[in-house]
Amino acid sequence: MKPTFQLISIFVLALLLFVGYSKAPDYVADALHLKQIGQDITTADADTMHVEDAASDTITEPVDTARQRVLIFGDSMSQLLALRLCDYTGANGHSLTCVTWNGSGTHQWAASDTLRFYMQRVRPTHVFVCLGSNELYSADMKGCRKRAERILEKIGNVPTTWIGPPNWMEDKGINNMLQSFMGKRRFFMTKGMKLDRQEDGRHPTYAAAAKWMDSIVEWMNSGKAAHQFVMNKPTTHSRRYTQIIIPMNPGKAATTDSIDVNTTKEPLLETISEQEGEQKTEPKSEQKVEQKDEPHTEPHHTAADKNKECTSNNKE
Repeated sequence: MKPTFQLISIFVLALLLFVGYSKAPDYVADALHLKQIGQDITTADADTMHVEDAASDTITEPVDTARQRVLIFGDSMSQLLALRLCDYTGANGHSLTCVTWNGSGTHQWAASDTLRFYMQRVRPTHVFVCLGSNELYSADMKGCRKRAERILEKIGNVPTTWIGPPNWMEDKGINNMLQSFMGKRRFFMTKGMKLDRQEDGRHPTYAAAAKWMDSIVEWMNSGKAAHQFVMNKPTTHSRRYTQIIIPMNPGKAATTDSIDVNTTKEPLLETISEQEGEQKTEPKSEQKVEQKDEPHTEPHHTAADKNKECTSNNKE
């Protein structure tokens, strides 16, 4: 009789456990399941964190409908992007200033007062940083991060988007460092985009740069970027923006050359070396050229150095 009683008891106990498990809350059932298969309960927490991180990529924020004063600055890539960015700013009632320092990297912008000067002059409400192309070769990520910190200190509390370089080779950490430093909502990862290149194999063609800028705006409008403002896709071209070119060697007089913004011909750019790059472009006689004295405190930028501001007021 005892064996029969024991079997019945085991059956009843198993039935009770089964019913109890099926009626238990989901979080209890999940915890019991994890323990049964020998997994740590913290796995559930890790999965939850992963889901939360993924969800944080898209955060619904109110669109800033105010007119913006947009500043984009950086190396020679900034000038190419500005040619398309001005279409968006013109179509949506914003103003645009582009400051291009040929051959520059984080070192030049962090070590000089150039950025602070233009921040005070333009008083931007949104800033695009276009730096990193001349540091694809650098493995000094600690130094790059410190310089990036100094650049953001000069920008202050103004909403900022850092546009990653259009890699033509594998970098040594600059993209991952900048994305980690800025956060995914303030850093656009250009690396991996298929962009047609000019003869130097590095600078995107005019059409490819326009595609690049379209992708940046699409990302901003998707809710995955911080500080979304009105950037509806333009139906016409606009060339009402201010282009300031700082020569690769500020000790030399600034050239009046600039990209002919109304031509269909590709801008010509010279090859970038590991340390520096230079642009060679066709001058535009119709552009208004003003001579400006720019104060600089560092030895390589003195008050005697002059930059030329080219403001194009022509519409296509």
